[in-house]
Amino acid sequence: MFSLKSRFFKVRDPKKFSYTPRYYNERKERLDDLVRSHSEKTGTDPEKVRREFNFRDNMNSRWQSKNHATRDARDRHVRLLVLIAGLVGVCLYAIKRLELWDSFF
Repeated sequence: MFSLKSRFFKVRDPKKFSYTPRYYNERKERLDDLVRSHSEKTGTDPEKVRREFNFRDNMNSRWQSKNHATRDARDRHVRLLVLIAGLVGVCLYAIKRLELWDSFF
C-alpha cells in the first residue's frame, strides 16, 4: 500500500527538448554581401569597405531617429494646443451658460 502512495504522488521531470535558439541578423547579412561584392570589384581591403558602410548605416539611422524625435515633439505640441483650446472653450461656454460673462468682461 505504501508503494502505491509514493508512486501516485511522484512528480515527473519535464520533457527536455534539444532546441537551440538562433538569431538571424538581416542587416549583417546585407552588409557582408555589400562588402564582399564591393571589395571584389574595387580590390580594396574588406575591413575598410566595412567601416565605410557601417559609417553610412549609422549616419542613416541617426538621421532617421532625429526625424522621428522632431515628429514626436511636433505631435506633442499639437496635442497640447488642442487640449488647451478645448479647455478654454469649455470654460468660456460655462461662463456664458452661468451668465457670468458681464462680470468678467
